[in-house]
Amino acid sequence: MHINLPQGAPWNEKSYVGCTPTQNLVDAYDMKDGTEPITGYDANGQPIINKNSGYDDKNPYENRDPRLKMTIFYHGNTFDLNGSQQALDMTDVDDKKQIIRLSRPEISRR
Repeated sequence: MHINLPQGAPWNEKSYVGCTPTQNLVDAYDMKDGTEPITGYDANGQPIINKNSGYDDKNPYENRDPRLKMTIFYHGNTFDLNGSQQALDMTDVDDKKQIIRLSRPEISRR
């Protein structure tokens, strides 16, 4: 499984390699019921929202295909790290806006 991590993720702090997904990739994930939330883009590059999909631009990750949560890291997303549920806090970032913080500052390295 490939996970899209920003460069400088805390468990790989010295990494200069990162893979940050584009918004188009995030938009490509369907809703849980299989409908497309974004059907394309207008001339200004703004997404065309499928009003019948249940997509909420104020909560863009709600009711999405579960694979979105497993492959895209976003603020508030939770995941298992060494048997403990962690939440991503992407409000506290460095000046390059690359480092993300976990809800628990200590991370055991294996």
